[in-house]
Amino acid sequence: MPVSDGSGTDRKVLRQAVSLLAEAGYAIKGGKMLDKTGKQLTFEVMTQNEGQEKMAIAYQRALALIGIQMSIRTVDDAQYQARSNSFDYDMIVKAYTSSLSPGAEQFNRWESSSRDAQGSFNYAGVADPDIDRMIEALASARSLEDFQAAVRAYDRLLVAGHYVVPLYHIGEQWAARWTHIGRPEKTPLYGYQLPVWWDTRAQ
Repeated sequence: MPVSDGSGTDRKVLRQAVSLLAEAGYAIKGGKMLDKTGKQLTFEVMTQNEGQEKMAIAYQRALALIGIQMSIRTVDDAQYQARSNSFDYDMIVKAYTSSLSPGAEQFNRWESSSRDAQGSFNYAGVADPDIDRMIEALASARSLEDFQAAVRAYDRLLVAGHYVVPLYHIGEQWAARWTHIGRPEKTPLYGYQLPVWWDTRAQ
């Protein structure tokens, strides 16, 4: 993934974006990113709450620097759910919760048959026979080696497809606690588990 300076105006990253768009037939004219017919690159992001809207505004400002017009539409929870279920959006803000081991849930997220299935999690509308084969391979793998090979190939296909714009990732969990609250030395892969913490004063 590209790494920016975090300013939202990293010229190196913006140059890369302009270069990729040029390969797709776009060019900046009069401060606008236009296709070959002279139509400006424009789309709408649907958001659900103030937090999502703030992230969208930052994205909007960065895109405006290269002539892309992005509008933001914040809707209530019911409308957001209904429009997500029917794929009635240009772009949305979503999170994919996952287990430590990908499995059958991948069919409902990225497999071709889920693209037009109302209420599926295939928000990007992906329909790729190669991705279908990798999902089938990881779901039917009977050895660790076959499973890992399928998952790695599957991951490469999803990344190469540019179906999502990663927003953020924190590789650790932050928790405030009193000094008299004890916890195990090792944290499980799923993160901290409060039921195994204890009050050291009770010892």
